[in-house]
Amino acid sequence: MSMAALGVFAAACGGEEATANAEEFCAEVDTNKEAIIAPKLRTDADVRAFVDLHRRLGELAPLAIEQEWNDVTSNYATAAMIDPDDPESVERAKSKAYATERSAVGVRDWLRATCRVNLGPVTTIVPQRAPTAPAPTATTTTPG
Repeated sequence: MSMAALGVFAAACGGEEATANAEEFCAEVDTNKEAIIAPKLRTDADVRAFVDLHRRLGELAPLAIEQEWNDVTSNYATAAMIDPDDPESVERAKSKAYATERSAVGVRDWLRATCRVNLGPVTTIVPQRAPTAPAPTATTTTPG
């Protein structure tokens, strides 16, 4: 394969563009870290701005994390629409939060590994990591 063809192939598969996209995304997440982890959600406008920030960052998200980021954003958008007096609305928000837990953990892990950005812990209803198996115990047999 020629170098020119290899360059076209790499660009089509993400190559330099994907790296640049990840760098830009990481930089924007880092710049907006405080707004992401400690948002001031006092008014409906604050909540809309928080969701819009996540949507804007989602437009920059590289393919490796795009779906998970959009899942988390969708969770925030659903939560923003809760009618606390409507049990069905509250239940939809709870279901969405539960359904996106794995994505939230994935985003956190990807940001730590790729961007060196730590957004802190992710609280989940169900543990999202496989438990480690206990160490085997020694067994002895007595002749008999």
